[in-house]
Amino acid sequence: RIDQHFGGNEKRTSMHLTYAGPGHPLTLVLAEDSSGPTTTCEISTFDSEPNLELPFDAEQTLSASSNTPSFCLIPSLSSFWLHDALSELDPSCEKITLIANPVADVQSAHRGIPTKPLFRIQGTGAFGSTEMDYPNDREVLETFECSRSVSFSYRFAHISRMLQALQNSTKTSLCLEQEGLLSLQFLVPVPRPRGG
Repeated sequence: RIDQHFGGNEKRTSMHLTYAGPGHPLTLVLAEDSSGPTTTCEISTFDSEPNLELPFDAEQTLSASSNTPSFCLIPSLSSFWLHDALSELDPSCEKITLIANPVADVQSAHRGIPTKPLFRIQGTGAFGSTEMDYPNDREVLETFECSRSVSFSYRFAHISRMLQALQNSTKTSLCLEQEGLLSLQFLVPVPRPRGG
């Protein structure tokens, strides 16, 4: 049987590669000739998990400048402020909750004292919780769009992976989709070439 793959009586190195399908190894057989020794190498294959399909409807994801905002929250703020807030959270922090309310709801507070935060980051861990409120101030929040009151929680271990990008950026834009899908954009300055 091996003769059919290795060309009969001629002296040459030949190779035969097979793959029987998912769950089977990739097999490589090398031989100098049909009567000589053969080398067989089997490589285990990995069956990947199916892609995660997130419910991100392109029809609902219209421009934030349109009359019907597709995202329920779009704040744009200084990366320094956000990095500072996240860095000061207790290392035992397990989850981060983003809470926001429309500007009109916050401004209609009793006697000018806000009863609801405009934008709040709340960290919760084994030793308690920490809240950081962001005022409606252009120095802190460059832009702020919120179509309805929202509160979504995320694992801090996932959010903390963005700290490196946050540290290297000047501005950060957070976009929260209606179902809680969080999108982050970082404005990272590009150094100018020397002598250009």
